[in-house]
Amino acid sequence: MGNSFDIPSVEQKRFLFVGGGTGGHLTPALGLAEGLQERGHKTFFLSSGRSVEEDYLCHAGECASLGVDESSLPRPLPLIPALFRARTHGKKFQPDVVIGLGGLCGCAALSARLGAPLVLLEGNRVVGRGVRLMQGFAKHTLTLFEDTAEHLKSGLWVGPLGRHSLQPVSAHEAREHFCLPQDSTILLLMGGSQGAAQLNDFVAENAATLAQRSVALLALCGPGKAEKLRKAAKEADLPAVVLDHCKEMGLAYSAADFVLCRGGASTVAELWLHRVPSMIVPYPWHKDRQQEHNAQALGKGTVITDSLGAESGQHLLNLLGSQERLASMRVALEDNAPPDGLPRALSLLENLAGISSAQPGTLSALAQGGKSTAFLAGAGGCGMRGLASFLLENDWEVWGADSKPFSDSDSLIKAGLRPLGVGQLTPQVSLAVRSVAVPETDPQFRAACEAGARGLVYSELLGEMTRLRPTLAVAGSHGKTTITAWIAYGLRLAGRDPGFLVGGGVPQLGGSASWGTSSEPLVAESCEYARTFHKLSPKWVALSNVDAEHPDTYPTGYPEVEEAFRIFLSKLPADGVVYASPEAPDLSDSTPAQWCLAEELPKDWKVGLAGRHNRLNAALVRTTLLAHGISEEHVCEAIASFRGADRRMEELGTLNGAPVVSDYAHHPVEVSATLEAASEMWPGRRLVVAFQPHQARRFDRFRVEFSKALDRADALVLLPLYRARDPEDLRPETGELLAPLQARRKRDIFVAEDASIAATWLQSHVQGEDILLCLGAGDIDSFARSLTLGYEREKNSGVRRTLRTETQGFSA
Repeated sequence: MGNSFDIPSVEQKRFLFVGGGTGGHLTPALGLAEGLQERGHKTFFLSSGRSVEEDYLCHAGECASLGVDESSLPRPLPLIPALFRARTHGKKFQPDVVIGLGGLCGCAALSARLGAPLVLLEGNRVVGRGVRLMQGFAKHTLTLFEDTAEHLKSGLWVGPLGRHSLQPVSAHEAREHFCLPQDSTILLLMGGSQGAAQLNDFVAENAATLAQRSVALLALCGPGKAEKLRKAAKEADLPAVVLDHCKEMGLAYSAADFVLCRGGASTVAELWLHRVPSMIVPYPWHKDRQQEHNAQALGKGTVITDSLGAESGQHLLNLLGSQERLASMRVALEDNAPPDGLPRALSLLENLAGISSAQPGTLSALAQGGKSTAFLAGAGGCGMRGLASFLLENDWEVWGADSKPFSDSDSLIKAGLRPLGVGQLTPQVSLAVRSVAVPETDPQFRAACEAGARGLVYSELLGEMTRLRPTLAVAGSHGKTTITAWIAYGLRLAGRDPGFLVGGGVPQLGGSASWGTSSEPLVAESCEYARTFHKLSPKWVALSNVDAEHPDTYPTGYPEVEEAFRIFLSKLPADGVVYASPEAPDLSDSTPAQWCLAEELPKDWKVGLAGRHNRLNAALVRTTLLAHGISEEHVCEAIASFRGADRRMEELGTLNGAPVVSDYAHHPVEVSATLEAASEMWPGRRLVVAFQPHQARRFDRFRVEFSKALDRADALVLLPLYRARDPEDLRPETGELLAPLQARRKRDIFVAEDASIAATWLQSHVQGEDILLCLGAGDIDSFARSLTLGYEREKNSGVRRTLRTETQGFSA
């Protein structure tokens, strides 16, 4: 669970919290108040004055009472004095922002009439009456649940709000704190909530059964309810710690294997943040079944029951006895849980208070004085995903659209990206960015620009980012993804925190992009496609090689490609450096920067990736890391331990006992290098290759080279060509490779009319001692995954076996 408490603000502001109610309202508000105080701001609470609220707010800083109970809300007369008190305290405190909570939002609205912007906070999934009535006066209504924001005009989803007291620790430390046994299943009982006496009674009645299941109990019973449960636990010999309440809930959740509780908003948010499985018994007397709706957001991470009868009670006991089921519930929570919304909420409140988050090296400057909001068209592409990660990491509010819908488990959705469907109205934003695959006429992109957004192409925005901090751009026709990821990995291994943007997922980096620390270099994969790398402004360049790639944008071949690289290098500053691979052409006369030729890798160095080309890549990585102050010891370790990126010789599972491997190779040079590396890794084993050419222009230009590159295949399936940005009148057939391939070497070659026919052929021909390689940049990766046995099992267990070979570049 992340936090931003260590980021002090340079200017103190004043934040007034007005309202009250249950913990579902006050707990997230306290999270905001703690965070604001840690950033150096002043907070003040105006509550209804109920004793339960005073207990909540005793450590919140300055407080005052409005002298009214929320039960008075339907009757306006008791509210009149409270409204005057709210206005009086507002004048005295002079807030920069007013935050309204629960049913007393009207008092907050009156305080805000003094000139400060009003923000409402809705903790429940079902919108409360006060928020519904007052949302028209609010600048924003912050919601903990995503779908709640969709029902509010001013709705803005931030996610659950963490607190210092909720920070997780190790289970061992937490159990030691409460003197709980380390080897038992820990049941956390939260029986102090509204109407939760039946939860306490159930545990007391079943104490003996729980003891037999090797369960230990941590019970929070509520005032005056602990003695009965202590007695029952003692008589049943059930290890138990029974408390009225607990202020260190982070420790309680960290100790627990399972939670039995009500479905209050703050409880659900805490279960989300700590990923703890639960059984929730919603408070049944809310007319809108509020707690039930809250609990449903946890998906398969919880069990919801109306009451603890015999059937549901037995279900609970069975769950506590099944570590496998508890583990699957934790996995479901990991897949479903949103990120901690506190950093985003704090930044938004500070922006409303007039504090600009723009600092050297941060992305707020991209908003050019506007709000940090963006719409990304084509957000699912490799490069665009990286930009989305950068923006979200810097507390931007980001919407995204893509031709392929985002799944709920997508890492960008978890990070806070708000997906838009095709044709869905684009919100008003300061920045609209499209990938090169999305036309300027795209309706959503155009609508955002017409509404005032600054419109950019991916490469233009990346170019602006490279001007915010020192940037190392990795360039070349082949190997860019490997080299970019390898350099970032080496910097991290040495304790540095670089930014990085890689054209594919990198398990050892935890993803494809991170902004890192602004004073460290940004290591960015650049791309020569359509000369987009001309938009960048790096200080350093790591150059792998130059080849005739992308015939759709370089129709005359290599001379045109080389000229594009020369122009790119000419833009470097005089104090810049080009780190050139041993296989790179000498373009030193094109740049004012220093030309640094990488030496061959020492022969005794071990390389984590197979193939001659990867020793060349490693040589470039070594030279670059040494130049950036990394010790030779750390560099040697990075070269030996790096395992590559997704879709680069990635083993997915098996077919008939043979490993099924997916690789991005889509150019003759890349295909040849991949097969050479596979032969090196599996000497003597038959290589069965399923090849899907990518783009008609590329296939038409390089068909002779492709046939030669595929000569290493011992058996071959040729899939239909994957078309992308191709002219309609150019329709070469993959089968045209058949004759030259057969002329040079007799072997099994099958030309498939479609993927299903190819799958049938492979299922009948692949044997256990074979290696099945699925090559291409189109949708052949999905084809490969559909073939495998055991892939889903490995994916669900978090296993990813990366084999060692080359990685290639990407286009945004």
